[in-house]
Amino acid sequence: MRRAGESEANNWARFARAPRHDHSHLCLDAGFEFSKCIYGAEPDDPPALEKWVLIPAANGSVQIENGGWCLDLNGFTSPCATGDPSQQWFRTSAGNGLVHVVNRSMSPAQCLDSFWTFKACTGGDKDQKWLFKLVS
Repeated sequence: MRRAGESEANNWARFARAPRHDHSHLCLDAGFEFSKCIYGAEPDDPPALEKWVLIPAANGSVQIENGGWCLDLNGFTSPCATGDPSQQWFRTSAGNGLVHVVNRSMSPAQCLDSFWTFKACTGGDKDQKWLFKLVS
């Protein structure tokens, strides 16, 4: 859990898609794009492939990094590159505590999508709504 005054860049983050009818979650997974969320001994202890670091980038965006690889529109992940617009992401409210993970480097803007990986943002698309949580 984040302490007062602590930057998100000092913490791990987890992105889980809003639960489906069976209450299961899919998580952003550095090895397989998306996988059923796995929980460690503690609920805030996901495995390494589901832990992402948010690195502040240009214009209020962040790079979403795992092990030196960043979420990237040109593939799924690529080696992190400072200033690369395809690696600059914004979290925007999707309501009810959910967020859209948006890249604005192309038109139309692209959202992280658990079915297509990246797809033009659509407000009501459940595959584009994510639970974002800082974890230990």
